[in-house]
Amino acid sequence: MTVYGGDPDDIAEAIFASAPAGCEMLGSSSVTVVDSIGQGHAVHFNKATRVSIYVDVTLTVDGSFSHDSAVTEITDTLIGYVGGEDSEGTFHNGLLPGENVIYQKLIALVMDTAGVVDVSLTVGESDDPTGTSNVSIGASEVAETKGSYIDIEVS
Repeated sequence: MTVYGGDPDDIAEAIFASAPAGCEMLGSSSVTVVDSIGQGHAVHFNKATRVSIYVDVTLTVDGSFSHDSAVTEITDTLIGYVGGEDSEGTFHNGLLPGENVIYQKLIALVMDTAGVVDVSLTVGESDDPTGTSNVSIGASEVAETKGSYIDIEVS
């Protein structure tokens, strides 16, 4: 089982409480959980590997675009979709482990902002991304971004 985030003890407790009796649990992390009669059980799981997602956005806007607040809104919206900590310090789980970052979804989220009339966007796993297609995320990986990974230019 692959999990994302959380305290290892809490993760093990949740897995133990929901797994069927006798179910073999596999993974590189192991935590011992004590049952109601005092017997210890090893709970195994894998923590998802974080994949950093970088996004560069160039916007064409009209007069209804409110520059500072709209740029923050777009950044936080992209963080909410992908996953990561937004401008207010709130962590968003975003995509699940193994879920790809969908290029067209990023564009749609940006286009949904008041005053945006056109968008050019690149995405990738390193700074100054050049990708214009989906970013593949492996089954034991999870996408994550943050404000400093998102560059927005307004024209």
